[in-house]
This record gives sequence, C-alpha cells and structure tokens, in this order.
Amino acid sequence: MKQTQTSADCRVYIACLAAYNAGVLHGKWVDVDGLTVDELQGEINAVLAASPEEGAEEWAIHDHEGFHGLIKGEWPDLQEVCTFAELIAEHGEAVAIYGAHIGADADGLGDSFQDAYCGQWDSFQEYVEQTCDDIGYLENVPEHIKFHIDWESVARGWSYDHFEDEATGGGVHVFRSC
Repeated sequence: MKQTQTSADCRVYIACLAAYNAGVLHGKWVDVDGLTVDELQGEINAVLAASPEEGAEEWAIHDHEGFHGLIKGEWPDLQEVCTFAELIAEHGEAVAIYGAHIGADADGLGDSFQDAYCGQWDSFQEYVEQTCDDIGYLENVPEHIKFHIDWESVARGWSYDHFEDEATGGGVHVFRSC
C-alpha cells in the first residue's frame, strides 16, 4: 500500500465582476489552506477594494485548484470552501475525490470519508488480494492452490461495493461504497 499524500494546495481565483463586465480582468489567486471564513471574506473585500471599477461589490470564483471538483458554481458557500480546504489539508486529495464522487457537502464529509476510505494502492486488485490475506480468507488455502486464484475475477466482484479513482503520482484511491 502506498502512503496517502496529506499536503494540498487549495486555491481559488476571486474575480471582480464589475471589472469583468467592463472587459477588464481583475482578480487574485488566494491560497485557502488555513484560512477562516472571515479571512477569505477579507481577501474578497481586498479584491473589490482594489478594483479599477468604482463601487465594485460583486465577486465570483472563476477558477480553483486542489479541490478536485468539490467546489460547484461561481458563488460557493465560503464556509464550505474553507472546510473543504481543511479536510483536503488533513486527508489529501482522496477526501476531495470521495466528496466529489458522492456529491457531498462539507457537513459530515470527514466522518463518511473515514468510514469509506481504504487507502491508496498500486491497483484495486492489489487492495483486494491484500485485504483477503489480512482478514484471513486464505488461512486454510494450501499454498499450491493460492497461485490458481483468479484475482482479477475476485476484484471484479468486489467492485460492486467499492469504487476507485486515480491518485496523483500513480496508483488508485480505493473507497467502500456506503
């Protein structure tokens, strides 16, 4: 089993809509890791205050990195953005992949992720083989018979209550379907 990466760079691009509507790109990339909602709102306010357009009040998140599809739309709830960044910093990309797969909001994502995550592996089949060995399925199987197990078929059967997704740097993240 590979180690799960726990560092992540969660960034958002905050755009000033008054400038955007005037044909001017004005905004800022903000690293969300470790920010509170008030600090993120402060970054938004700073972008609006520095706008080339008078009286800029509206903003949008026009891009993001490191969230793996968790952020939906241009006006996400700032508390969710900060919570997602915190969870990703703690658990790595796997929590973002899981949350995007199940369509989760921030509430309870950490707990359900902990229940579902099986780790990062070279392949799903490797996960199945190791888990079968760990839980004792193979204890009474003679060594000369173990070589004849069709692990590809066993893994196919397990895929009905698991899912996997590619991991950055290789391998897969494996999750139980809850």
